[in-house]
This record gives sequence, structure tokens and C-alpha cells, in this order.
Amino acid sequence: MLRPMGFFEELGRAPHYHGSIRDAARPEAGSDEADVLAYLRASYPLLDVPSSPEDVISGDTKIPGGDGLATDGTWIWRIDLPYYVERYHLALPDEFREHAKQQGYQVPVLSSAELGAFNPELPHWF
Repeated sequence: MLRPMGFFEELGRAPHYHGSIRDAARPEAGSDEADVLAYLRASYPLLDVPSSPEDVISGDTKIPGGDGLATDGTWIWRIDLPYYVERYHLALPDEFREHAKQQGYQVPVLSSAELGAFNPELPHWF
């Protein structure tokens, strides 16, 4: 089962959305932020959603495909998570950061069959 991360109340109203994104925002980047951002951006898209939601904090930016989902095969997050991490230096779960670090900040290579196995999990995200 994929582990959810970065599903904040302001971004949706399903059971897996919890906590405020404002509470996760930090004034400055953590020491591993650049590596974490590269890891998030190198992930696999699982669900493409043709949308451009507004930045829920400032409202001044639209984020193409932001409602979509991405994974590294262990964790699942919204496509717009890297945007928010970069702009607001969001604190992410220590378990995720340690996982990415253990991977050398390189997303594992997954086959099409492995990625396809996640499809039955996706309906419960909506």
C-alpha cells in the first residue's frame, strides 16, 4: 500500500487530506531541500488530472496538473507538492526524508507492471 504524504486540508476534502499546509510551511529551506525536490520531481506520475489549481496560500499562481498524483513506489503525493516545498519550504515527514536519503535521492526504477499494480489503489484517493 502506498503511503500518503502532502495531502493538506486546503487541497481537498477526502479522508486522507489532513492538517493545514500553513502549519507545514517553514521560513527557510531545510538542509536537504534541494535533494528532496529533485527526488519529488523525478517521481512517476500515476494519475494525470487536467487541472490548474491556484496556490492555496497566496492565490497568485496556477499549478498545471496540480491535482494529479505521483509516486516513488513507496509513497504517494500530489503533483503540486514540489511547488509548495520549493515556495514554502514545507516540512515533510521524517520517514519520507529518510527514505529518499537512503535511496541516494534517486527514485527507484519501476517497471510498467509495477506501476500498473498501483491502479487498483487509486480510486480510494478520490
